[in-house]
Amino acid sequence: SNPRNLVFHGAYPVPATEKVTFAFSTPESSESVQTSVEVYDLLGRQVAEVLNKTLPGGYQEVVWQIDQNHRPLPGVYISVVKFGNEVAQKRLVIK
Repeated sequence: SNPRNLVFHGAYPVPATEKVTFAFSTPESSESVQTSVEVYDLLGRQVAEVLNKTLPGGYQEVVWQIDQNHRPLPGVYISVVKFGNEVAQKRLVIK
């Protein structure tokens, strides 16, 4: 099977305070694929599941509105995008 070539463009703004936009793209295709965007702390604990649904290929932007009543502590986190069995990750700073 051909690799789907997930490209994680990044998460912005940096540092994040109230909301984070995750931008990623996959090749245009007629088939939709299970896609998730998750945020983890540096110990590997999940802080947020921002998205978990079937998406078609193409450019995507997913917004995480940070819950101000249950916000993560300021610091460095790992944002993870999964598209089928492909995984890409980037550092995320929350202020």
